[in-house]
Amino acid sequence: MPSPHLHIIGHELCPYVQRAVITLLELGMAYDRTDIDLDHKPDWLIGLTPTGKIPILVVNNDSVLFESNVIAEYLIELGPCSLLPVGALERGQHRAWIAYADQILDVIADIIYRAQTRKELDQAFGKISAMLDMLEMQLAIGGVFGGPEFRLIDVVYATVFRFFQVLGPLSHIDLCCERPKLKSWKASLADRPSVKSAVPDSFNTLLLQFIAGKQSFAATQVG
Repeated sequence: MPSPHLHIIGHELCPYVQRAVITLLELGMAYDRTDIDLDHKPDWLIGLTPTGKIPILVVNNDSVLFESNVIAEYLIELGPCSLLPVGALERGQHRAWIAYADQILDVIADIIYRAQTRKELDQAFGKISAMLDMLEMQLAIGGVFGGPEFRLIDVVYATVFRFFQVLGPLSHIDLCCERPKLKSWKASLADRPSVKSAVPDSFNTLLLQFIAGKQSFAATQVG
């Protein structure tokens, strides 16, 4: 049975799009990609997804999937190997911590889009810091991630950690340095070829420019 034609629609900075692209690269699957302008979404996007959000995966030019985790697990089912654990309990644990990563990304979105004062910005960084303490604890006890096999959970956290280098200078809170296991995991993920290839080489510069265009306190700090 021939492989389906896969077309990912997204934005070059979006972590959820990166999630799909890294998965495609890890599985060695051919795909086309179209990046859109999030501030001026094309009319045809509304016809593809009821949410109006990215990423979108168009399969064989006629079937559409949306929501990044749904897309990633569909690709894993198609692919030559699995990026999920075999055991049902461990799979469930991975999915739970992936949902936790999505919560961190929500706070990152607060920093970029919504925090209007230094106090709100610091509160958001404090919330992320507390969430990272939980990750460090899991890594310290040999938890469900950070192991030798690269899994979907690694894909997801690689996209979270990528934001720290750009956002870090906006706060006095160091998001990784005092957490040695997290720092090591972050570094190993950053070196992964698929992680590097999922974004432009100028990602950090583009992200700074993107933040500067928003109506948030962070925009006043990077502009």
